[in-house]
Amino acid sequence: MFDVLTGTRGHQGAALPLRAEVVSAFVPEPVGNRAFWGRFVPRSALSKIAVTSSGARASVEFDLGDDELLDLCVRLLGRGRVIVVATSTSAEEGTVKGPSFGNFRFFSQSGVSPLVPHEHWSFGQKRLLTFFWYLACNPDVVVADELVNGLHWDWIDACVDAIGTRQVFVSAQNPLLLDHLGFDSEDSVAHGFVLCRSAPAGEGRSETVWTHPDAAQSAEFFRSYQNGVMQVHDILRTQGLW
Repeated sequence: MFDVLTGTRGHQGAALPLRAEVVSAFVPEPVGNRAFWGRFVPRSALSKIAVTSSGARASVEFDLGDDELLDLCVRLLGRGRVIVVATSTSAEEGTVKGPSFGNFRFFSQSGVSPLVPHEHWSFGQKRLLTFFWYLACNPDVVVADELVNGLHWDWIDACVDAIGTRQVFVSAQNPLLLDHLGFDSEDSVAHGFVLCRSAPAGEGRSETVWTHPDAAQSAEFFRSYQNGVMQVHDILRTQGLW
């Protein structure tokens, strides 16, 4: 997804496959109060673009510190600020024409040190920004694949906390993410996991079956979890749930 934000090619650990054209901020010519549309752009960024943009400008700049969630990401990165530059291109939204901004570039800075472009960021730094940008765009639902890849332990905790009350669908082969989850009841165990298995469907065919842990499985898991001896992924493997 970071590749999509920056308009680059090649794989840099994108969390979600998105077409490049879906990442832009479209700002039509003002009619009365300035209106704008956004595709995978946080509302705080859209607001900044709408206020500062004009058809004559080749680019717009804004600071991630203007958004509470993205400001947390900046602090996790250990930077004083992260500046975003979006390039203007001609675009059309339905029958309305106007400037469009995309191909975002990110620059981090600490104190009075020179700006560091995202090309010089680490894999994990790009992953962290990508996920927080995604959260800022999606207040209700999160869908992510292999979230923890390239992330420091503290960053994983921060990502899990930042999800908040969103409905979450996360797939993971890495046990590290599971060990950052918390459970306060058997019911939270039952609703926190979805088990996937293959079952015969007749005539030599099979089908994929999705279920939550049953009451007995949830109770056994929660007892082991409360003991505090085993990690979450160890409990799942011991019980044959993963």
